[in-house]
Parts: sequence; C-alpha cells; structure tokens
Amino acid sequence: MMENHLIDWKKITITNNFMFCTVMRDEEICREFLETMLHIKIDRLIYVKSEDAIGNDILGKGIRLDVHVKDSDREFDLEMQMTDTQELPLRARFYHSLLDADALDKSYTVFFNFGAWEKVGDDKIKNVLKYFQDGTVESALTEKINSMVTHNRYKREWRERFMTYEQDMAVREKYWYKEGAAAQKAEDEKIIQEIVQEKDLELQKQAAEIARLKALLENK
Repeated sequence: MMENHLIDWKKITITNNFMFCTVMRDEEICREFLETMLHIKIDRLIYVKSEDAIGNDILGKGIRLDVHVKDSDREFDLEMQMTDTQELPLRARFYHSLLDADALDKSYTVFFNFGAWEKVGDDKIKNVLKYFQDGTVESALTEKINSMVTHNRYKREWRERFMTYEQDMAVREKYWYKEGAAAQKAEDEKIIQEIVQEKDLELQKQAAEIARLKALLENK
C-alpha cells in the first residue's frame, strides 16, 4: 500500500474520481447537484451507489458507473469528465444501453464536462463547473461540496480507503496494460502476416508473368 506521508492530501480535490464518488454518496449533496445541473426536481433519492458494476457487453464485460442514482421513477448515471473528447456521445449511448432495460425511457446518462464552465450561461451551473475546474467556492452547493472534500481529506478511514482504491486501480491498469499489449501484439502479428501474404501473392503473380513471357519468347 502507498505510504500515507507520500500523498499531498491538499491536492486530492473533487476532480479525483474516488473523492467525487465519495461526495456524491451523500444523498443531500447528490440530490441538490442533480437538481442544479439538470434543472429537475427530486423529492428523494432511493439508491445512491458509486463504482457500480452493471451490464455486460458482447464480450461478457460490464462497466463501472462513477455514480449510479435512482429516485422513485428515474435512473441517473453521473460520469465526471474534465476534458471534452469526441467519443462522449458514443460512450453515453453505450452506458445508457446497459442501464435497467425497464427504465430506459426514464434513465439518463450524464457526462459533466467540467472544463467547459466558461461556455455556460446559467450562473448556478457555472458556479459548480468552475468549482470543479479551479476550486472556486461561489455558491451554497459548492460550499457543501468543498466542506465534504476537506472533511474527507483529513479523515483517517477515508484516507485508508483512498489508498486501497488507488492501489487496486494501479493493479487494474497494469492488468489492462498487459491485456492491451497482448491484443496489440496479436493485431500487429496479424497485420504483418497479411502483408507477408500480400507480398507472397505479388511474388507469385510476378513469377507467373515471367514464366508466361518466357514461354512466349521460347515459342517465337
């Protein structure tokens, strides 16, 4: 496990995935966050879980939702996104397809692009996005979130769970890297084999053409 004294806890902000998931497990904060960001009204949340594993794709592998939330008749998947990437619409459709099939008409997969706060006109939403971007506290909601972040940073139990999570993620990334490297190696070998086969076919055609031309010359 990583040493406690090697971590600068002040640098663990809401943009850290484990911190984000921990804070959003607080029902009051999560409800107010959803209401602010989505302009909806939620009476009560009945299910709040972070790192929730759901669904299976065609390879039998599921996904882990950052924060999976349900109220009485809706379902929400909250994903933190600090940069704007082009594949977000496809990812959102895929994540949405793995939510409860019975609730697809009332389920929402939301990627919050916190890096785009300057483009937002709504002041309440902008305050939240700006807080995620640079830590500026300018609203009651961001004050609640920031207080929870500060509390967690110096809570021994949370630190221990954080270090365990980071260690687990390091192991997973190492495994994924090996899997990815193996898959890439197999793909490279496949490409090389295809190139060799194409070259062999080209050489065979050249040999056949040389034989044909030689035969024509001999028959003259």
